[in-house]
Amino acid sequence: SRIYKIGIKKLILTHPLLIKSVKRNFPDIDIIVSVFAEVDNLEKLKYFESLGVSRITLPHELNRNLPLLKKFVEATGMELEVIANLSCVHYCARSDFHCMYVGHSDRAILARSAGDYYVNWCDSFRINRPWEILSSDFIRPEDVYRYEEIGIEYLKIAGRATSTSWIIRAVNAYLQREFRGNLFELLTQCYPY
Repeated sequence: SRIYKIGIKKLILTHPLLIKSVKRNFPDIDIIVSVFAEVDNLEKLKYFESLGVSRITLPHELNRNLPLLKKFVEATGMELEVIANLSCVHYCARSDFHCMYVGHSDRAILARSAGDYYVNWCDSFRINRPWEILSSDFIRPEDVYRYEEIGIEYLKIAGRATSTSWIIRAVNAYLQREFRGNLFELLTQCYPY
């Protein structure tokens, strides 16, 4: 209740029981369902909608499946969000673990662990299979309109382990719907440490 008293009106949550508890005790707080809930089908979408959430961050593996994303939009009145700049290997078996590692680390830990196990694995994998970069789940800034056309109005920019200047550059590229530079400079797995 302390966060409510200081004016927090929006939370990003994953666990359904926690979502239910917050909605029961603080019904006017908007809840965004985290990408970690892996809402990748209409049944899960409807379930989280029934909990009273206002937005869902969809799994990045769905980014290139515009027909499915359009079905999601048509099936709900909730806001839907996609992550624009992840260059993770499509359906990577290590992705969730890497995201949890980053999500539970502070900047000091991340700065010391630039060569963490997951980054090392990705780098090695891509050296041996460079085409995986092109099949990863990123959205080019020039393609933002395709998502807007089907009703997705929210793009999330990943990069919590990056500098503020890096984040600003990525945000500006997606806001401007173009980037006249090396696309890898906007993608999370490819940023310089």
